[in-house]
Amino acid sequence: MIHVKKSKGILLLILLFTFLVGCTAADEEQTKILADKLSQELANEDITTLFENPEMMEDTLQKELDKGAELLLGEFFGTDEVAGQKVTAKVVSVTDSDTIVVELNGTEKKVRFLLVDGPESRGEYEDNPMPYGKEASDFTKELLEGKTVELEFDEGDTTDRYDRLLCYVYVDGKSVQEELLKRGLAIVRYVYPPNDKYETRYREFQYVAEQYDIGVHSIEGYVQNDEYNLSVIK
Repeated sequence: MIHVKKSKGILLLILLFTFLVGCTAADEEQTKILADKLSQELANEDITTLFENPEMMEDTLQKELDKGAELLLGEFFGTDEVAGQKVTAKVVSVTDSDTIVVELNGTEKKVRFLLVDGPESRGEYEDNPMPYGKEASDFTKELLEGKTVELEFDEGDTTDRYDRLLCYVYVDGKSVQEELLKRGLAIVRYVYPPNDKYETRYREFQYVAEQYDIGVHSIEGYVQNDEYNLSVIK
């Protein structure tokens, strides 16, 4: 039987984790933050058992990814490590139809839904929302408030200029972007490759909403060239 002290085992797991994702850390402070994070997450594991059972070790490491460790790696080493992966987060509040605030790794972060744009109902539009702005915001709030969601990153930037996470969002196995598009409560917009994984699929949902004059598409001329045309609103 292999006998490994728990603290030493945790350190070895951290080193193994870093090796598995193919990363090297030039910044000692960032490495320490990551090590501390994983140490806390793995503190209650039976390290000896993990080292004797590779499959169990792999499963444990995958669970840490699901808790958001890959997001930390993405922030430290670039976006390659997070593209296509999903992390779980708790919705703290809903800002509007396409923006929410989540708790992720103990920190509150704003999330902007990738590839879609809902009509505005806040800021300069708070007293006079854009058509379907309130309906879109209310729908997102009803769908997501207090829920646990999955966030998926694409291959490009993981944040925008406002430091909001850029994600595809899922709740109860459903794509939030698709739910908005099929109801005509958002349009496909802000498509910046390589953050365009689901553009074609989203446009298919939008096309159906257009054909049946659903939501924002029920107002002639309101949606033009992937933008909202407020000049048609009287």
